Amino acid sequence: MAAAAACRGSTATGGGGCCENRVMVRNEADRKTCGQICAQTPYSHCDGEVSVYGKEGKATKNGEFIGAFYNYGCNWGTNGGSEASDPEEYIMGQQADGRARKMPFLVSQGKVCPVAVKIATLKDQLTKADKPGGFPTLDKHGRLPRNLLSGGFDRFSAFDLAWQSLHMAAAAACRGSTASGGSGCCQNAVIVRNTAVAKTCTQICSNTIYSNCDGEVSLYGKERKASKNGETVGFFYNYKCNHGANGGSEASNSDKSVTGSGLYFSFCCCRK
Repeated sequence: MAAAAACRGSTATGGGGCCENRVMVRNEADRKTCGQICAQTPYSHCDGEVSVYGKEGKATKNGEFIGAFYNYGCNWGTNGGSEASDPEEYIMGQQADGRARKMPFLVSQGKVCPVAVKIATLKDQLTKADKPGGFPTLDKHGRLPRNLLSGGFDRFSAFDLAWQSLHMAAAAACRGSTASGGSGCCQNAVIVRNTAVAKTCTQICSNTIYSNCDGEVSLYGKERKASKNGETVGFFYNYKCNHGANGGSEASNSDKSVTGSGLYFSFCCCRK
């Protein structure tokens, strides 16, 4: 969704033409450019490339790095990540360049075995299954302990994932709204702006290695599915680089404020 939003905001036509416009994954490991990938489909014209990253979990301080974006262009075949060949859990716990952090793998007979840790844990649980104390107990809400949950929920909460979705959306908004589209020497940073501190994005960017402010984005998205045509599902605003008020305060709000609060959250689009 963030990739589609970034494409919509960054292409010259904004998604015009005879038909729908497609967003296709580019697998860095295959070393093909977006120009080559598009040419092999009915959607043969490449209008751009987007690389976005959003950090999971809530920011805890003003000026914290929460995402990144870059514009490699249609004719660049390296860098940018390999969604198609990476494990599913790599959507969480990534580095700032969009690559996955190294996971705690075991090595057996020269082969990497990422499931070995899970198997060992399950075996330990099964040995205790015939003992009353070996059964997992539910909490007061009827939920299993987080360390027994699968799909990454043992490491990240639903709130963490909601914050990551917001950060991805912020990176997409920066990618689509900045004049350069995120080009330059290096990745471009998305940094949280806490309006309670009353600093502008110009000030926030200048305090980091990404010292140039290219823009500000303030976003809000409603949780749950829309139930009728024409329903409002989100808000956005452009307070620009030199405005210090309004826009939300992720860093000082509660973890739960990502859902149900109806609040804007503000981010700075910064580059070196």
